[in-house]
Amino acid sequence: MPLAVTMLNGEDALRRGIDSVTDLVDEVPGVSVNYAFGGTNYGLISIRGIGGADDYKPNGNPSVALHVDGVYQTSNAYLGMPLFDLDRVEILKGPQGTLYGRNTTAGVINAITKGPGEAVEGSGRLEFGSYDYLAMEAAVGGPLSDTVGVRLAVLAEQGGGFMTGAARATWRASSRSSPAWPRPRFRPS
Repeated sequence: MPLAVTMLNGEDALRRGIDSVTDLVDEVPGVSVNYAFGGTNYGLISIRGIGGADDYKPNGNPSVALHVDGVYQTSNAYLGMPLFDLDRVEILKGPQGTLYGRNTTAGVINAITKGPGEAVEGSGRLEFGSYDYLAMEAAVGGPLSDTVGVRLAVLAEQGGGFMTGAARATWRASSRSSPAWPRPRFRPS
């Protein structure tokens, strides 16, 4: 079956500064975000111009499905959630109901985080910027036995808020978050 797929690997996403789904807009042709309430944490994603008014509702049915590690995220409120320790991000354009089920009229955004490797490995990242912005990311993973492995990634992020422009205000509220991704692997023998 022919598909229009755009894929970014984890290193590309990190180099381009993609740390949330809404950051993909600047990197992927045919994908756009319209912010419903002025902030950058909640918006309507459109692929090829398809996105509905129902997408703005917190309990609405979006036209673009978001999956993180194969788990469907039920609301567009998840668009601002941080993505980190990524293996790859896939954007499938066009209806994907056969492969991914409901809410895929416009397409699917599929974020896959890194899994545990064959050897113990770790990584870390420190980022800082204007308005008291600070982000620290750490990940470690590897095998626990021949059949079980695990990877844990943690992000601590905080920053002050700002607003620019009066007529078309762009703002970012001050924030603090500390999400974590556990990623187990089990291979029965």
